[in-house]
Amino acid sequence: MTGDVIAATVERVLSRVNALGVGGPCLTRPSDSSAESKAHAVIADECAALGLEVTRDAALHLDARLPGCDRSAPPIQVGSRAAPGWLSAAELGERRVDTGRSLAHHMHELGGDPDAVLANQGLPPARPIERHIEQDPVLHEANEPFATVHSARGRLRCRKARIEGIGAHSGGSAREFRADTVFVLADLDTALDRDWVEPSAAGHDRAVGAC
Repeated sequence: MTGDVIAATVERVLSRVNALGVGGPCLTRPSDSSAESKAHAVIADECAALGLEVTRDAALHLDARLPGCDRSAPPIQVGSRAAPGWLSAAELGERRVDTGRSLAHHMHELGGDPDAVLANQGLPPARPIERHIEQDPVLHEANEPFATVHSARGRLRCRKARIEGIGAHSGGSAREFRADTVFVLADLDTALDRDWVEPSAAGHDRAVGAC
């Protein structure tokens, strides 16, 4: 595909998909909804027009495959963890805040099979690739359109960490007696950044942050 064809295809797809929003200040399509299913149909139509083989799994994810030279080799898969059947019963049972119904209910209502997802009956074995755009400036500087990461960093998360303070919105509380959570979080964030900069300067690869 030439650059002009790619640009035209992207513009057409975005125009068709964005027209399927359900209103509001942003382009909104709740997951596992009729609006999202219509958007999937648009993508399936465009993929089929490009010669890709389009199928759907038990979780209603699209599998658009470009046939390769060796059809017996495991395919390269780009998708979510639900596609290979990595959703737990607890995750399928979580209720949506807008409808109060579970993910499994919505999936079944739209023609999916949550029981098959839970039984790990997803797509055949594949080599997964997870796409990210965060490294775009690095690729731009290197004049590369894309790059493949061969390994992922390990991670340590403090999921239950808490920052506690004392409210003091007026000037009645002396500075030495204040315990402002915003300042503590700022100190933590800058400390984490220092913990990232110093090893990086020494040539060690690391990702550090708070979110």
